[in-house]
Amino acid sequence: GKNKIRYAKDDNFQTTSLYYETCTKEQNWMLDKMMTKYWLRPRYFENDPYSPYHTRHGVNAPRVDDKGKFLRERPKILLEDTVADAHFRDR
Repeated sequence: GKNKIRYAKDDNFQTTSLYYETCTKEQNWMLDKMMTKYWLRPRYFENDPYSPYHTRHGVNAPRVDDKGKFLRERPKILLEDTVADAHFRDR
């Protein structure tokens, strides 16, 4: 975004900021609480050119159990993209 002021940061920050996911455990919890059934349900539009891209492969959607509680595929952890790609097949 416009408020990141990346030009003022040092080189180490410039390179490592692109490697890691920057959500904390509390932020993930808050995002999970905001993702209700309403937002997880599929939406269908007439003559939608993006309809082939709406299929989620390898994910049971909506990710809600029988009590309506949000479920995660795996716990969010901060990993470098190369490590995550080597061990997880969700991207």
